[in-house]
Amino acid sequence: MRNNVVKASVKQIPVVAKAEATIEGIAANFLESRQAKVKKRRQKLLDSALITIKEKGPFVSMDEIALGANIRRTVLYRYFGDRSGLYKAISEEFMNRLVDQLVFDTTSISRAEINEVVNQVLKKFFDLVEENEYLFQFVFNEANLKNLAWSLSSVVGALGSRLTNALVDVFSALNRDTSAAEPLAYGMIGMAYFTAQWWLKRKIVSKDRIVMYLTEFVTQGINIKLDS
Repeated sequence: MRNNVVKASVKQIPVVAKAEATIEGIAANFLESRQAKVKKRRQKLLDSALITIKEKGPFVSMDEIALGANIRRTVLYRYFGDRSGLYKAISEEFMNRLVDQLVFDTTSISRAEINEVVNQVLKKFFDLVEENEYLFQFVFNEANLKNLAWSLSSVVGALGSRLTNALVDVFSALNRDTSAAEPLAYGMIGMAYFTAQWWLKRKIVSKDRIVMYLTEFVTQGINIKLDS
């Protein structure tokens, strides 16, 4: 009789283990599905916030952002923690989109084409700034930067790396030293950023003329390096 009980218990062990594995699998799938839904909802709220800022301006309030998404302000807190968390998420989303749109190919560029490529990159950047003027001002508003204490290092790093690689291609194709590629790349980013800020505030010079000035400046810098 005892042997029969032991045998029955042994047979039940695989069944119990299988049941536990099934429960764990269901729980894992539920958690994954839940996380996917939260991520999707969060992205929709970010998309709505970007639209609201483009419509209302760089000094939009939390209430206006919530109204634009057809939700209560408390829902924003649920997904982003607080005002700083929301503003940080909006800023990072916009900057990542900006970087993703600045695509250029310099793998087979000739020296004669440098001016044209630089002009295209700068024109694309200022076109994006002009199209998203309120968003650009929102991201780089001094009050936001001071209160949010978030860093642009990852975004600048991504764009800096892309520009550095492009300049390395140019210098390598012309059999020149590539050591100047990185400082030139980051110099271009800083110059374009601060010039864009100034231009949005003043607009006493046309966008095309600004692009022309910067293109000449950058191209001369690259040519000086190529001739050295």
